[in-house]
Formats: sequence, C-alpha cells, structure tokens
Amino acid sequence: MRWSGLLVAAGVLGRALCDEASREPRKTAVESPVSAPTVPPLTHPVVPISSPFNSSPVGHAQSGLSAASPWAATLQSIAFADTAGFHAAVGPLAMATYLSYTSTSGSYFNASDTNRTIEGWTRDAVVADPNGGMRAIAFTQGLRGIIVFRGTDLDTTTRSGQADSCADSLLFGGKLPSQLQPQCSAFTAAELDYYGRALAFARAAQDRHPTVTFALTGHSLGAGLAVVVAAALGPPSPAIVFSSPAVHDLVVKLVGQPPASLNMTDRVVYLANIVDPVYHEAAALSGLPGSVCTWHVPAGAGTPAACRLCFADQPGYLHRNELECAKCFQTEHVFSQYFSTSIPGPRPTCATPDPGAVFPQPTLRAQRGTTPTIDGVLSPAEWDDAYSVLAVVTPTVQQFSPVTDSVDWALAEAWIKFDATHLYLGFDIIDDVAYGTDTSSWQPSGNPEARLLNRTGWPWYGDEMEVLVNTLIDAPCSQHKCPVVGNSSQWQMVLNTIKSRLGGYGVGGLMEGEPRGDNGTAWATYSRWIATGTFRGATAPRLQSRPGDHRHGYQVEWAIDFAAIVLPSGEAFDPETATEDVSIGINLAFGDVDTRAVGDPKYGLRHETWISGQKNTRTATDEFATLWLLV
Repeated sequence: MRWSGLLVAAGVLGRALCDEASREPRKTAVESPVSAPTVPPLTHPVVPISSPFNSSPVGHAQSGLSAASPWAATLQSIAFADTAGFHAAVGPLAMATYLSYTSTSGSYFNASDTNRTIEGWTRDAVVADPNGGMRAIAFTQGLRGIIVFRGTDLDTTTRSGQADSCADSLLFGGKLPSQLQPQCSAFTAAELDYYGRALAFARAAQDRHPTVTFALTGHSLGAGLAVVVAAALGPPSPAIVFSSPAVHDLVVKLVGQPPASLNMTDRVVYLANIVDPVYHEAAALSGLPGSVCTWHVPAGAGTPAACRLCFADQPGYLHRNELECAKCFQTEHVFSQYFSTSIPGPRPTCATPDPGAVFPQPTLRAQRGTTPTIDGVLSPAEWDDAYSVLAVVTPTVQQFSPVTDSVDWALAEAWIKFDATHLYLGFDIIDDVAYGTDTSSWQPSGNPEARLLNRTGWPWYGDEMEVLVNTLIDAPCSQHKCPVVGNSSQWQMVLNTIKSRLGGYGVGGLMEGEPRGDNGTAWATYSRWIATGTFRGATAPRLQSRPGDHRHGYQVEWAIDFAAIVLPSGEAFDPETATEDVSIGINLAFGDVDTRAVGDPKYGLRHETWISGQKNTRTATDEFATLWLLV
C-alpha cells in the first residue's frame, strides 16, 4: 500500500485528523493567542544525540543554516535541549500546525479559531484558504516567521477533502492527471497544483517581510509541501515538520536537484511517532532527506496490534490489510495524537545522517519487555512489546548479488527488546530456497571444507544471520579498518540454519563468528559462550501465519546475556542499576545460499545483506548502527 491509498482507507474509517475541531459555519472572530498544551513530567532520561546543527558560533563552512540564522537556536534546542527546551522550541510550530486545521475552511474548521494566532506571534493578514485547494497561514515574530501548510482533510464527501485527495494522488501517489478519480474533474489544474501554490505563497510572504526568515512546517500532506518548498527556496529557510510522507523523489521531480545538493541535512527535521505508518513507509523508502526525530512507544506499551499487522509484511511496503493500516493511521498518524500525546510528552530521540556518508548508519532502540521463549518460533504476542527494526531501517547493504525479489529473500519482521539479564532479538526471514534441504549441501570453490565446524570451515556459510556488537563506540577507527576483536566488548556471532556448535552439521543453531585467525583466542571465547549459555539461539521454519502469505523461509531468536555486553566502564550493562540510556554499536547481517549457479564464484553466497555500513568494510566497528538501550 502506498500513502495516498492509506489516506483513502483512513478516510473511510473515520474523520479523526483533528479531534478538537468542529463543523461550525465560518465567521469572523477576534484575534486571540493559543498557548501550548500542558506538558507532563519527564518519564525517562533524555537521550544524548548528535546534531547537524551548528554547535559552536563558528558553524559549518558549507552548512545550509548558519549560526546567525534566527532559527539556529530553535534547531539547536530540537537537537540538544532537555524536554522543556524541546517543548519551547517546537511549541509555536505545533500551534501553527494545529491552527492550519482549525482556522481554515474544511472539515476541521472551528469558528472560534478564525484569525487566532500563536501566543507572542502576529498572524499575517494574507491566508491561502480556498474552497477546495492548498491551505496556508503565515506568522511572524521579529526576525522569525512561520509558514504552515495544512494536511489532508480526510472527509472526501466535502470539496476540501476531495481536492486534498486528488492532490495527494498527484504528489505522492504517482498519478497522472488523466489517472485521477472522476471527482477530480471538478477542480482546475491550477487548483490541484498544491506545490506551485505553496511555493508562490511562501515567496509572497518573503516579499511582504523581507527581513524575516521563515521556517516551514505542517503535518502529513502539509509536511511534505513544507519540505519541498524549503528545498526550492534554499537556505536559510528550514523545514521542521510532523509526520511527512516520503519526499526524496518528489524533491528531485519538482525542484530538479537531488536533496544532497540542496543542504537539506542541515535545515530539515522530521518529527514522527515511530509506529506511525506514514513515517514507517517513508523511512523504509529512504524518503526523508534530513534529520529525523522519533517518539518511541512508551515503556511497557508495545507496538499497537493494528500497526504490527500493517507494517510487518515486508520491507518497504505496508501490509495489504488496508483496514489494519487505517486503524493504525487513525491512532498514530492523525495530528490530534501528536498534539495531545507525542508533542507534550518526553522529547523524541534524534538521529542525523552524516552529510558526507555514503552508507546507511541507522539508530535502533530497545526497551525492557517480557522474556521470550528461545525456540526459533515468533509466537503470537511474544514480541508485541519489542521495538521494530523495520520501523527504522530496511537492510540494503549488499555484499554480493543484490536482492531484487521479496520472494527470493526479504526480512519480514525484526524485533529487539531486553529484560533484567538478556538482550533478545527475533527475526522472520523470507527465503524461497533452503540451502541443504531444497539444494544439495554443495561447497564453494573458495573453501571446499566450508561445512566443517572448526576454524577451517566457514561458520557463516549457509542460510544464516550474524549479530555484531561494539560497546566501545568512542574508540578511534582509522580508514574503516577496525573489525571486532572477539571479547565481551566487541564480538561477532553466527546463527546458521544448517549447522551449529551444539547440534553439529544438519542442526541449525549458534556458531562462532569472526575473527578466526587470531590463534583461536576469539574462537575459544565464542565456544565457551555457546557452551555455557551466555549466548542462546534457535531457528525454525517460517510460520505461514498471515492470510495469503505463502512465502517460505525461517525464523530466528537470540538471547544474549549482558555478561557479553561490557561497557567502557568495565561493567556489564545492567538495566537494574543503569540511571541513563546506554548506546552501543550493532550490525546485523543475513546470508543466503541457494544453488551453485547463482552463488558467488568464490564464496558461494547469493546474497549477504546488512543493515549498516558499506560493501567490503561493513564489519568495521565505525560503520555499525547505533542501538539505544532505553532504561
């Protein structure tokens, strides 16, 4: 399912985009300020984060936003401040977004909000508020200004909702004008040119206020418009938006340049609920050029069931169950949820891509949950309280032949959580050919003894997955030449479907990982961990649990004792005594062996897919993803 289709399903389910709004007739009201919502107390320590924004008066030589910008302090607060500072920075943008729904014509109009403004800001006299079409409002405060674009009106029985639905299809649904639904013929091409109208509105506001630097904001459709308009305007205009759909390709199409050439990393921030299906799809498509801040699921709450069913189908796609996606959309995407729950709650966790990086390095999270049974079967509800890896990243780093078919190989589910003593990982892997079952146990030319269970063999040869951890994330690494050393701070372990240390060849389970050429020191450590239960792992054939999903594969579960996660302090991670969230480096790899004809000539693998790093150097610790253990 793509975003425009999700809007249609959600519109059928109900109109909840802004619960506070009413349907009163439009009439003039006196100008009055809107204050920020009440902020609940902080419920967990603030996560230290990296930021693209200037952290010193000097700034970046090639930055898209200089320290002199009137929005620099706001962006600094979004990146670095505690929860109170974050609220102060984001509050005016949230208020503007709220008013874009309630003070312009449409299903969410509230007459009492007509001409209302943000506390301490002046509402511009010029408003884009047609009877069906792009809606926008501008606000000013000294040298700062806000331009907000309204999101989608979900009531498609109204002219407002119909126009928005048509524009969504054109902008994000990949539709041509000739492919639009019949109701769209009621609008002119100019009325449905939301981007053109949004850009013209922003430029006119700049002309009226030549000394003001405007930040662009909005939610959903409005967020997408804000980002593309900010890209077109160029520096110093930042965009700080709520739950944007994927915009990378739209920027290329409408602005004519790739986001990397437009300094978007320094001046575009996406704020999103991590289980919001619109954010999930945009992140899976790598469609959010800039910095991303996500609110995670409160500890103990777990991913809502409808959202699990919606985005646990396959990487980069939402589940075909449109009803479940619409339910998830209504509870997690609508702006009333952001305005009443996410925004006034604890600050989100922010992750910033390195502008010079040419490979993915995602930020993952894990929270405390129930203890799963490590039997290789992802039982119903067993991982409901875990974080979804796929909500953040889809494995895309390919060492051998690229994956092009989700029946050939795909990661369907990936979960992380912990309890008082162990880190747990669960994976549902689609694989149409089971090595050693659907094929012979053929050996690669690079090592005819790959099947052996000693250091001469290749423990990772077969259908398998690997977990690599580095707790020394601040240790220097030169030129991506720093593999793990094989101790309780840096290690690599393998779980193979065709062989294991405890069961031998023909029984899937844990195997020792790299390095193997250090006189056996790391190998001996790994062997001891498996023998003593410091590491436990299991694999089983994939459950065909979803209606219509007949893809084959296998499932994998890991349990890792915290004795193997020793922090720079020299102590093992202990959630019972930790007083703040802890970050470690992690990488995940998935190997796929099919027939000799399609395998790598030397190594035999058809696919080897990683979540982080780049080809050939993905095992270097400085190319790992970051995993936050939230306490």
